[in-house]
Amino acid sequence: YAKMKTKEENESKDNNDNNDNVSFPFKQRMCMFVDRRSNNFQQKDKNKHSYCDDIVFYECPDGANKLPSTIPSKILPEAFHNLSQKCMIPRVGYKDGENEAMLTMNMKPTDRMRNSTITCRTAPGGNVLIFSFHVIKRDIIKCYLWRDSQFTRFFSGDIINILPFMFNKEFKDNQQFINKEINGD
Repeated sequence: YAKMKTKEENESKDNNDNNDNVSFPFKQRMCMFVDRRSNNFQQKDKNKHSYCDDIVFYECPDGANKLPSTIPSKILPEAFHNLSQKCMIPRVGYKDGENEAMLTMNMKPTDRMRNSTITCRTAPGGNVLIFSFHVIKRDIIKCYLWRDSQFTRFFSGDIINILPFMFNKEFKDNQQFINKEINGD
């Protein structure tokens, strides 16, 4: 984080956009994904197993992470969605501007799926939740939840209103967590 913040602060000095004390990640998109495809579990003791989902928070690769500095301070929200069409989760060796279709056209469908960049148009079977954070200014950050090529604007209350429908309420203490969040305990 410190490395990215320093990099952004140096870039912001060059890009005087009339912003007061620009801080990372101005005009950038960052993502987090929850990978629910794995059936791995952790064994805490002999009698209890806990399934675990991988959660990864990352800066999108160059070309899909930030708006060009030539874009004025008034940003259209759709500009970030355009970046989501380029890349949400990059494939190994991702480079901006490469034609993904040409790279994978002669592969078997299963190999194509494993070796392709996941974009907002990819439907990975409902087991990958992608949170895309669109940072316009320090105090204007929008979050979108993507699942199977569909998205919704994600607000803090959606932790209670949307996520419970995607997870098993009967598993362990999930229902207690929801009740705790609703009651504000």
